[in-house]
Amino acid sequence: MARHLLRRIALRLVVAWLVFATIGYVWGDAIVLRYLPLVERTIRIITPAYSAKVSLVPRAHGTQLLLDAHVLVPIPLGPGREIPFGESVPASADIAHVLVPLVLFFNALLAYPARQWRERMLSIVIGLPVSALLLALTAPFQLVGLIELAIQQASEADNVARAVPFVLKWMVFLEGGGRWVLPIAAAVLCMSGARCRLAQRN
Repeated sequence: MARHLLRRIALRLVVAWLVFATIGYVWGDAIVLRYLPLVERTIRIITPAYSAKVSLVPRAHGTQLLLDAHVLVPIPLGPGREIPFGESVPASADIAHVLVPLVLFFNALLAYPARQWRERMLSIVIGLPVSALLLALTAPFQLVGLIELAIQQASEADNVARAVPFVLKWMVFLEGGGRWVLPIAAAVLCMSGARCRLAQRN
């Protein structure tokens, strides 16, 4: 019985991965485009030190999510060195990389064993706003984290002590496995929430 269940879950995982990977490849730009205002608002919240303008930029190797940021408060780097007000500090990320958490999230939702079809549908309905939260917790931090990483490295090169900002710590967490852990945990919570909701109705 357990082997049969594992085979079914594995099959759903493979099918879901193929479906959502294809969706991301074909419509990835359009999906991320709808979330650009959310990404910009999140960046302004987590880093008031920079202005934030986010856009999609086509490249030879694929579309990039570009953060066109400008310094709002001069940032010291070392003796007599600083990033002045108004200086451009751009950062970019590949769209495929940005979509990984969403693909994993919906994969996990479809692969998670449901007791009935209503449970599956309710988990997906709950999952739609959660997917926006996932993107807000990943893409903005990746973009701003790349800027903070460059500033941190420049400060260390000049032997200037600078506290590691939370944005950079969160980006390191994401790149160290958090990009996979967050969507899977979110999917489990969505399915558990759907199951509890239906149990209360019954």
